[in-house]
Amino acid sequence: ASSPDGIWSIDRDGITKEVNGAMAAMLGYSPEEMVGTHFREFFPEEGVRIATEAFLRAKKGEPVSVELPLRRKDGSEAYSLCSTHPILDARGNFVEGFWILRDITVRHRAEQERQQALSLVEATLESTADGLLVVDREGRITRFNERFAHLWHIPIDVLASGGDERAIGYVISQLEDPEQFVSKIRKLYATPEAESFDTLRFKDGRVFERYSLPQRLNGEIIGRVWSFRDVTDRVRA
Repeated sequence: ASSPDGIWSIDRDGITKEVNGAMAAMLGYSPEEMVGTHFREFFPEEGVRIATEAFLRAKKGEPVSVELPLRRKDGSEAYSLCSTHPILDARGNFVEGFWILRDITVRHRAEQERQQALSLVEATLESTADGLLVVDREGRITRFNERFAHLWHIPIDVLASGGDERAIGYVISQLEDPEQFVSKIRKLYATPEAESFDTLRFKDGRVFERYSLPQRLNGEIIGRVWSFRDVTDRVRA
């Protein structure tokens, strides 16, 4: 009765036999309000589907662990990690289901917010006209946009492999002064806090502006962001 997790006992017909205080509180009910009701009443549409599938598997004697959306009494949604434990009689027939639910609403919302923030970052990366490349402290590629691959004519699979040496191999043959390009990279890897701006000239006449800034997380430098802008038309004009 003192468990911080919700405990829910359901008979073979899906009717609530008993819940503890934590389970009732998770849904905004009193235990008495839940007893005698069908479990489907406490879930949104998607939750009904998941809970019903878990219940049917439990009736076959299978324990199940699933993430389960819940619908509170006030209509709001909560999220739980649910483990079902079937109770069988001596003949192996299902008698009741014993569910243990842990409230993960806060964690679920934090993950949703993280995914939304990541989606915004991805959209921003792809919407810019600049080619962007992000590397970690060891120079391994952690992120890039398609514009970067297009500007430098580097196959996506080379960038996705994470090795900057392979990527540099595609780059230096295109430049008028490859040593300038490589020496700047080495200098900035040696001084992670430094910022940089320079101009790159290509054998085919293109001109790029190159910017570089340290990437910080909670005040700590975790990598470097490189930005490349094609300014060929501007320079020619």
